[in-house]
Amino acid sequence: SIRTRAMISRIISGHQTGVDLGAIDAAISLNISHGGYVPARFDATNKIRYPFNEDGPLDTPYLEGVSYTDAENYPVRTRYNVEAGDQTVIFYRSELGRGSQLTLRILKELGKEYYGPYGLATANIGQTINELVVCLTGTVNWAGTREANAPGIQAETFDIVRRIIKKQREIWKQ
Repeated sequence: SIRTRAMISRIISGHQTGVDLGAIDAAISLNISHGGYVPARFDATNKIRYPFNEDGPLDTPYLEGVSYTDAENYPVRTRYNVEAGDQTVIFYRSELGRGSQLTLRILKELGKEYYGPYGLATANIGQTINELVVCLTGTVNWAGTREANAPGIQAETFDIVRRIIKKQREIWKQ
């Protein structure tokens, strides 16, 4: 039988603090293509549009592969990222927030493939990683809780995503 090569080739997110940026940071650290849709504001003084999250304008490393939405609100970027991903993974700490609930509704509405939501406070992380290693392939949209609502979730996501990608690379010797 022919074995399918399951590898993450690109990571996208809405670039919010927390889960979104943890996944993007992992992609950057492992030289994986990254990007996603983010809301943009217009700076009338400088006559430019700039992407932002709850901390303000995005830093330069995060701008690679980013597309701006026409709206400043988050539901638009959430839908675009769900549509752009081959799959979506949702992480949260102990309570699924409104943004993650919206992501889940859009995923179900569009019939898109998704994994989770995984509650990292109670999940068996090793088991979660092993499941995702064999399932995730192509462009993966990462969504979940903001850092302000779950301090440390950005670093935790960074670690988990790196472990998933490294295991995939070990399996396929890349």
